[in-house]
Amino acid sequence: MTNTDNTQGSRKVGRPGPVRHVGAEVFRADLGHGKTLHVSKGDLTAVETDAIVDPANEDLTAGGGLSAVLVSAGGDVIQRESNEWIKLNGKAGHKKPAVTSAGKLPARYIIHAVAPVWKGGAQGEPQDILDAYNSVLDKADELGLSSLAIPSLGTGVFKVPKPVGANAAMTAVKRFVAERPNSTVTDIHLVNNDDPTVEAMRTEAVRHFSTVT
Repeated sequence: MTNTDNTQGSRKVGRPGPVRHVGAEVFRADLGHGKTLHVSKGDLTAVETDAIVDPANEDLTAGGGLSAVLVSAGGDVIQRESNEWIKLNGKAGHKKPAVTSAGKLPARYIIHAVAPVWKGGAQGEPQDILDAYNSVLDKADELGLSSLAIPSLGTGVFKVPKPVGANAAMTAVKRFVAERPNSTVTDIHLVNNDDPTVEAMRTEAVRHFSTVT
């Protein structure tokens, strides 16, 4: 049988402990069903959630941006497991995230999400970025995770406009809570380390969720 979640390391998801070192929180919303959304400024390599998300390309090659930072901090095991995942499953995609261990990083797993390259927005990119966020949240639920930290997907080297990416993130969170209210996922952290991206996330979070805080 093809292993669609090639988590080769010894890390296992057990009883979740407290989430630490997420960063400076700028927004929080109680989403109901025991779930909380957090928007923070912080260093994704230091986050102690069950999983962190890598804004990857379809070949899972950490050529630059945050993806390269995560592999550099977590060690070569992340790239080795990524290569093995590709061998077993083919290329990753907007609706097909990959999963590896997190190497030396404090998180348990890395979910590798594929965002689109922005080409003006008329070639399906808004739906592709939404699919990328949806697939990450659904994968976390399928893995039985409690917490995950997601950076802004596609708004770096792939040039997705920050407001578009932030809106997709909030839309995906709303959909996830509505469709999977009994999910094991209780804490969704949107973590970025630059002020413009953090502000874009905060602005969209306020727009989508201020009435439920």
